[in-house]
Amino acid sequence: MHAITMREPGGPEVLAWTEVPDPEPGPGQVVIDVAASAVNRADLLQRQGFYPPPPGASDIIGLECSGRIAAVGDGVSTWAVGDEVCALLAGGGYAEKVAVPAGQVLPKPPGWDLIDAGGLPEVPGYEFFAYYESALEVSGDSYDFFPLSGGRLAVTLGDVAGKGIAAAILMALFSAEVRGCLLTETDPAAAVSRLNAGMHERGLTDRFVTLAATVVDPTHHTVTLVNAGHPSPLLLRRASGRLEEACPKEVAGLPIGVLDGCEYSACQITLEPGDTLVMFSDGVPDAMNVQEAPFGAGGIEQAVTGGTFTARGLGNRLVQAVKQHAAGRSQFDDITLVAFGRLLQS
Repeated sequence: MHAITMREPGGPEVLAWTEVPDPEPGPGQVVIDVAASAVNRADLLQRQGFYPPPPGASDIIGLECSGRIAAVGDGVSTWAVGDEVCALLAGGGYAEKVAVPAGQVLPKPPGWDLIDAGGLPEVPGYEFFAYYESALEVSGDSYDFFPLSGGRLAVTLGDVAGKGIAAAILMALFSAEVRGCLLTETDPAAAVSRLNAGMHERGLTDRFVTLAATVVDPTHHTVTLVNAGHPSPLLLRRASGRLEEACPKEVAGLPIGVLDGCEYSACQITLEPGDTLVMFSDGVPDAMNVQEAPFGAGGIEQAVTGGTFTARGLGNRLVQAVKQHAAGRSQFDDITLVAFGRLLQS
């Protein structure tokens, strides 16, 4: 394969397109055929010699990538060859292939192409996790990450009532509207109110849509959240080790498309080091076991209470708990889960 390597620290002229050995997946790793990578400040600093790679990491630059799984190592059961993914890397993204621990790989967000997915958000002092599994071949769930003005980041998760092609088509239209409203309205509550009005104006109300929309301000470590009929996002406070609802129930509004003219409210929380917020579709609490019992709020709380988790650790713990609960039964609903939080050293 080929990679962009650097002869020595310096300017862009030290970079060269070079033939290098293909990576092989070690235990717990996957190899990704890279479709796109991103350029960020850490890459520039590494090229200039100010940001050495961590011990054991590739000396090839590149901390994010997107692409397709080309090979899986021993012990990897969550990914298969051909899966479209994006990943956070310790290095190696500026290459045609890269080996990466499976736990650092995320599914490509629905509605994103592989080029856009190469710019998965990397926010200093924060960690992000996403999981998506459709009950059918197409889904009415969708999550998204996209940058806003002032260094803020939008993180959204929506769920169209119903499943199948009709739900997936509506979600594709809805996702584009969510982006448009949050990019052009500085107030997240006003953006969601405008989103609801726009869906009514366009006659897209034959199915309602639930939405959790958050805006992360990593400078002030605040999260502004608007809930339109969605399962309540949960906050895991490191200080107490307990889950709590991120916002009061009275702040939650109706699902999008239910009532024309509905005005939505927002709440704001501050993330302390080690705090993590998790959002999920109703496929998580509604997951049924062979005795027809749902996973429920109790299953969520039992899975994580008392533990200390990063966003990735919390997300993986919940996904594993849901799968264990539903073992032996076919998947009942789309399952989507997004988590993000402050790292302890931030």
